[in-house]
Amino acid sequence: MNGGMHSRRSVLASLGAATAFSFSLDGCQSRDRDAIGFYNWDSFIGPHTARAFERRTGIAVEQSVFATDDELFAKLSGGSEDYDVVVPSHTGVERLVAARLLQALDPAALPNLRNLTPFWRDPAYDRGCRHSVPYSWTVTGLGYRQLRLQPAGAVPDSWQMAFASPRYAHRIALLPASTPLLTLGAKFIGRPLSPATVGSVTDMLIAQKPAVAYLTNDGTDMLVADRVDVAMVDNAALAAATAHTAGLGFVVPREGGLLRADALAIPRAARRPAAAQAFIDFLLSAEAARDLARLTGFPTPNAAARAQMPAAYRDSPVLFPTGPGMAASSFGHLVDEADALVFDHATRRLRAAPPSDR
Repeated sequence: MNGGMHSRRSVLASLGAATAFSFSLDGCQSRDRDAIGFYNWDSFIGPHTARAFERRTGIAVEQSVFATDDELFAKLSGGSEDYDVVVPSHTGVERLVAARLLQALDPAALPNLRNLTPFWRDPAYDRGCRHSVPYSWTVTGLGYRQLRLQPAGAVPDSWQMAFASPRYAHRIALLPASTPLLTLGAKFIGRPLSPATVGSVTDMLIAQKPAVAYLTNDGTDMLVADRVDVAMVDNAALAAATAHTAGLGFVVPREGGLLRADALAIPRAARRPAAAQAFIDFLLSAEAARDLARLTGFPTPNAAARAQMPAAYRDSPVLFPTGPGMAASSFGHLVDEADALVFDHATRRLRAAPPSDR
């Protein structure tokens, strides 16, 4: 998503899906055909999904890809009519709704909404799925090397391990100085991130910085390479790493993690909204959502698809963590320009602080 979180490409690479399918249906590139335009992140649809939809409905899917929410926003705010279904991040949904660039969805045209878990049928960034439906999600928590925990066998349950513990000096990897890092730091001190609290959070991070080995989005790689014992990581990337590296663990600390989601939505300028809703409903089917989960390895919000996945995926405590930490987790939100300036100043303070003396 944004603000320094793992990119889809980096996570997909760690999941072994970097050879990522990016389809273009030969012979289906003319909008003179019965086709809808699909504007998507690269490698973010099952390899057979579009053709299955075309066989079922007679409607072809023409996909093009974007790299950032800003790119998507620029296209839609510029009045493009090329896209009938888009895949913004959850913060992208907030921004597009605020700019009145998305259509309201018709729940009656989306019977497969029932496949989503109750939580994902009413996400905080778009209550009641009024303008979007969840497509995929992850959560940022703590990854760790189990044999290095102190005391031996302990399971971490707090962000203290990363933000205030002296036990892992020079063996900690935090996210780069960014809004997600500041947000999680604020969770640890029990105060929401705001211009009034960012100073306290930044002071805490600066105090911990000499004990930090890396500020990086690649915390999972650092754990696998045995360069750190504790890292802020994306659960999807850590789940993939556990398949080939023993002794790694993951937890969402009790103060809560940071949720992120991608969603399906219909631009206000879409030329084929009825066909777009049919496509979204198909992507909510167990079949299509299962194929996406198989491709990416990301946790699915689709309970029907999860039930059809192998036990190693379906029952993974890393992909589908539970407990107080998940209950306390929240979505990052759009930051207005004034707050962004304050947070950027905090970022500069943190970057300017003395580096690790390892």
